[in-house]
Amino acid sequence: MISTTIRLSRIFRSLESKGIVSSSSSNSRRIFNPPYNQNKRLFSDDQGDPKNQNLIPSALKIGKYEIFREDNAPVILDVNEERERFQSIAEEEFISSEFDGYNIQRGITGVFDIEELVDVLRKENGVDIFVASLPKQLQYADYVVVVGGKSLKHMLGMAEFVRKLFKVKRHPNDLIPRLEGEDSKDWLAIDLGNIILHIMSKKARLNYDLESLWSLGKDYDELANSGKLDPLEEILKKHAISLDDFQPLERN
Repeated sequence: MISTTIRLSRIFRSLESKGIVSSSSSNSRRIFNPPYNQNKRLFSDDQGDPKNQNLIPSALKIGKYEIFREDNAPVILDVNEERERFQSIAEEEFISSEFDGYNIQRGITGVFDIEELVDVLRKENGVDIFVASLPKQLQYADYVVVVGGKSLKHMLGMAEFVRKLFKVKRHPNDLIPRLEGEDSKDWLAIDLGNIILHIMSKKARLNYDLESLWSLGKDYDELANSGKLDPLEEILKKHAISLDDFQPLERN
């Protein structure tokens, strides 16, 4: 670096003697006499000398740079991982918006606890919710729920919403329930594991009076003893059990 400075000075004096540059010109002095600090070197191979250790630049001494470390490096995902991450975020946002106000955590006694399901049906404007508790010795389900719908569209809407919420709340080992009676205009049924849900039209509810059947038992139900049940009974046959010991909880 010193030899470079000497050479520039010699060139400057030669040009000055020929009248090409002037020592009074600040631009000329800037070009041919750069402000090198000859007392400090910017680089040194002599790292063994402790006196020269402060002359070696490092990333720690240069403010605009920093030492690269693996633990503070950004994680760069590949295309598929990045797509999956955005899809996961989008799904979470969709779930949080669609089921806002609903408990999306799995229940204790099943995917739905009975209180949760009743709350869902109320929010979905279910009509005259009826709940019957089943005796444990049946080893069938804990509760039977009957709810009325205002129309077929309303009935299907309630059933599909319950299934959607079930999918969000369930654990991987919980089977997704089927919707029974999709071809019927009056009666839908869903087996939620610990709860059997029946969604019925007003007409079917009056005709079949499931509340009496499950509350009083088949020996006291007029329709069950009359032999007048029509093909809609096939839905119930899928869940056929003794009803004599059923105990009603409440009617809303």
